[in-house]
Amino acid sequence: MPKNRHTLLGLGLLFLFFLTINGEAYDPAELACLDNEPVWSKTEENVFLPENEMELLLASEKLPVSAERSDLITFANVNASLVKSWSGAYQLLFEFSFNDPRPFGLPYNFQYIEVNWSVNGKSKTQIIDWTQECHGPGRSMFPGQRPWNVTITLEDSKEKPVFKFIKMQLWGSRN
Repeated sequence: MPKNRHTLLGLGLLFLFFLTINGEAYDPAELACLDNEPVWSKTEENVFLPENEMELLLASEKLPVSAERSDLITFANVNASLVKSWSGAYQLLFEFSFNDPRPFGLPYNFQYIEVNWSVNGKSKTQIIDWTQECHGPGRSMFPGQRPWNVTITLEDSKEKPVFKFIKMQLWGSRN
């Protein structure tokens, strides 16, 4: 009988593991831990890299305390660039920084990022959920902490694509 208990326990843990790594796309509004509105949103239309360029800055913005308090701006910053990697892939590079001149205090929590784009008549979506479907607080960054990057591959093509639109949305807040 003890072997059956271990087998059932093992199957139960395996079920929980697969339940927590479910990679399906889901609507941010369904996640109770996120605000209804993103803390930052930016849409660019007809985006392409100029000839002989490897990077195009799309946005550089300071983030508000939260979506509800968009009037209170923090020193948390997001840069978004379209880059062409050496392999030929076109990627969206996000750089997050928090250069508060008073490097003490509460962190900024980055919870969720969603990117929608259209290229060659096809619309695509990529999501990064740092809260793991609300099982964690997200990716925290303290004032003065070293910047970090996230890269999302948009198009892996030898031809130079023109993106009809790129819509970037970020959820997060200063705790």
